Formats: sequence, structure tokens, C-alpha cells
Amino acid sequence: MFFEVKPQLYQNTTMVPLRFITETLGATLDWDDATSTINIKTN
Repeated sequence: MFFEVKPQLYQNTTMVPLRFITETLGATLDWDDATSTINIKTN
């Protein structure tokens, strides 16, 4: 696996792409354009 966007340090916190984390944990991530929300689904 690899990051599409590299991790960044922001105010002493490491920020990583949410899609990478969810898929690493076996979940899926979907973006809902109509409501500007993220849906994370697990099995």
C-alpha cells in the first residue's frame, strides 16, 4: 500500500489520508457530493 497524498505534520499532529486508514482497516469510504459528507462502512 502507498499514500496517494503524503502524511503531513499539522500543529504537532500527524495527518494521514482518511481513505488509506479506512481501507487498511478493511472498511470502505464514500464521498457524498450532495451532502458533503464522508460515509465509512465496515463489514
